[in-house]
Amino acid sequence: TPELLLCFVYGAAVEAPSVASLHAAREEFSNGLGDGPMTITFVAQSRGVQRCSPEDRDFVEEELFVAGRGTLRYRQKLGQFSNPNPYVAVSTVEWLLEVVRGAVNTVDGTPSTDLLELYCGAGSHTVALAPLFRHVLAVEINRHLVDAAKHNVVANGLHNVSVLRAPSEKFCQRLIRQRSYMEEGSKMELHFTCTIVDPPRAGLDDLTREAVSNYEHVMYISCNPEALRRDLEGLLATHDVH
Repeated sequence: TPELLLCFVYGAAVEAPSVASLHAAREEFSNGLGDGPMTITFVAQSRGVQRCSPEDRDFVEEELFVAGRGTLRYRQKLGQFSNPNPYVAVSTVEWLLEVVRGAVNTVDGTPSTDLLELYCGAGSHTVALAPLFRHVLAVEINRHLVDAAKHNVVANGLHNVSVLRAPSEKFCQRLIRQRSYMEEGSKMELHFTCTIVDPPRAGLDDLTREAVSNYEHVMYISCNPEALRRDLEGLLATHDVH
């Protein structure tokens, strides 16, 4: 079912409408669209207050078909970063799957290595790549995105993913010159040969760049060509770029 979320942002001098008013406006809007099924959400924000219709629903549920993985399900929360172009999102994931299938070691067809993912966001790449690894450790600083990533992991029936809330720089301080990580409360030690990074426009900080340079395979998703060029220049000392 198609979904549509409309957010109304009011200035400080205007109070957000009541939930009852939002319900009425959403109902009128829905009736004007015709008979086609669609999930419609109205959100109003003002003075730090957010009201939703339906109540407590400030997200859309997205389904993407990825070759080799089937239909993947994502919850995209209002105000949090995600790729708004589903075609680019699918193409990116399919490229990552192709790269990983050609690079990751397996034992009798079973994944034998672990993946470290930095800046995982809501888990768009995590969910797609998880079956190709023994275990995935996904790291993200934003608590709302961490919650969304955990939801998406469960929604896609994955049991080999851990989502950790931490700044990349602080987390990588623990990984400099290391390839393994012992999860808190677990006896399983993770051994990383592969990492994927999808940093903000500023690119990688110095500690993160140093940490990922220790891994055999680095997959880099970039939204800023200048930051990408700078980071690749640093990685050329240890890696070939493809």
